[in-house]
Amino acid sequence: MSTNDVTMATSDVTMSTSDVTDVSPEIEGKLATEGKCEVYLPTSVFYNPVQEFNRDLTISVIREHAKVHFARLREKERKRKEREERINKAEERLKREDGEGTNHQSDGEKRQLEERMDKGDGQKSQSENSTNEGKDNEINSKMSVIEGQKKNSDNTSAKVESSNHDSLIATDVEGKELELGKKYENGLRILEGLAASGLRSVRFALEIPGVKEIVANDFDKTAVEFIKKNVAHNKVENLVIPSCDDASLLMYKCKKVADRFDVIDLDPYGSPTQFLDGAVQAITGT
Repeated sequence: MSTNDVTMATSDVTMSTSDVTDVSPEIEGKLATEGKCEVYLPTSVFYNPVQEFNRDLTISVIREHAKVHFARLREKERKRKEREERINKAEERLKREDGEGTNHQSDGEKRQLEERMDKGDGQKSQSENSTNEGKDNEINSKMSVIEGQKKNSDNTSAKVESSNHDSLIATDVEGKELELGKKYENGLRILEGLAASGLRSVRFALEIPGVKEIVANDFDKTAVEFIKKNVAHNKVENLVIPSCDDASLLMYKCKKVADRFDVIDLDPYGSPTQFLDGAVQAITGT
């Protein structure tokens, strides 16, 4: 099989399985029901119901990771809004003190203000006169107070977010409850590198809220045909992308930061050692 069977976009890994034939009516399999899904398995495959516990555990772990993922996004958005609000307040204060009324600051003055707030270095231009230096010192002093308040607020928010991780309800950036089966553009990207029939990937799509996309990959074309059939049968085409590629090569092709996965699931027959380096390269750093 050519390693070019799967094409990938640089920013948002988009799989193409045009080389994999559509699932033909002749492809038959036995039905297995597990969790919220019903999948077709090749008649030659032995389905071990004991392994359902293993998959249940995997799903539980990823669901908790989704909570942490969105809690971090909420904290990032909160800090962005807070910083924007602080800059606006500081601008208004400067206008009042300078008696400028509704006059707007130049872009250069805005950048200087942002630098003071971000760095707190209190550095001044050589062209400033003594009056402006005194004013800058006063502003920097006020910024120090604001930064101190911000730090205390961040610590409090961090504690709140930490407690939210233990919440039974997973919420998105806006605080709304995450919905099963819905595609979230800022959600988790999941790779099942050795998907076989795609049972795990289909269960992920049906049982884990807060997902952006799930790449269900296998090197065997017949397995990918079953993946496509099971994805359609469970109506999760909006989340699950069938892929036919060597698992290690696929992960190495996803080394770019924009292409990395939040979760990589590998369940090989035998030792997973040969896949570990590729998995480390293709996983996000958070």
